[in-house]
Amino acid sequence: MSAPVTTVSIWRNLSDHAFAVLSWVTPSGAARSAGIVYVVRDNKLLIGAEKTSWKAKHIIANPNVSVTVTIHRKILFLPWIHIPDATITFHGKANVMDSDEVDPGVKRDHTRGMVEDPVRDQKTCNIEVNPEGVFLTYGIDVSLQAMRDPQKAMGRAPVH
Repeated sequence: MSAPVTTVSIWRNLSDHAFAVLSWVTPSGAARSAGIVYVVRDNKLLIGAEKTSWKAKHIIANPNVSVTVTIHRKILFLPWIHIPDATITFHGKANVMDSDEVDPGVKRDHTRGMVEDPVRDQKTCNIEVNPEGVFLTYGIDVSLQAMRDPQKAMGRAPVH
């Protein structure tokens, strides 16, 4: 029996967090990944990056990406007991866009109070990740006890 996870719950969890690992493939076929900060808008993830970064260049060449979001789990009154993080993983298509192509609120949410820098702003772009297929989860919408059984802790839900 798998976890009773729902698409709505997964999008809520994605919206409540901001850090993920983005993976892509280089033009020569090598796998790469990077930690990223994202914002959720209209069931898509928006990621800030430098226009000249390898990440942006490689994604322009091959828009197939994978994203994994980790969600820290702990026992409230026993924080010294280590629990594996819960995860949400999915694949999708990415699109690299100029910063002026996205809602200005996205830039504000990306920078999260950093000092405005017009020079930096000119060098940045946004990577829009459109999830496809299904979300694969571990430990989402299950008790810590259920996380001890991989069959009970794993879940699947359609992206849309």
